[in-house]
Amino acid sequence: MDPKARAIVSSGYSTDPIMANPTAYGFIGVLPKPFRLEEVAEAVKKACSEDLSCSPGREELSGVTGP
Repeated sequence: MDPKARAIVSSGYSTDPIMANPTAYGFIGVLPKPFRLEEVAEAVKKACSEDLSCSPGREELSGVTGP
């Protein structure tokens, strides 16, 4: 896995060792299942709050089209 990746682990198994200690496996956070959209948004916001690289640059958005 890319060491710069900001990965969040998600599982429905609360006893999974990765869910208990995500940083030991290279994850920065957890998102237990089932989850709501608001919880996903909060987990992503928290993951990006420590690293501005989560914000796409203008060149990365050049091919993105909106509704």
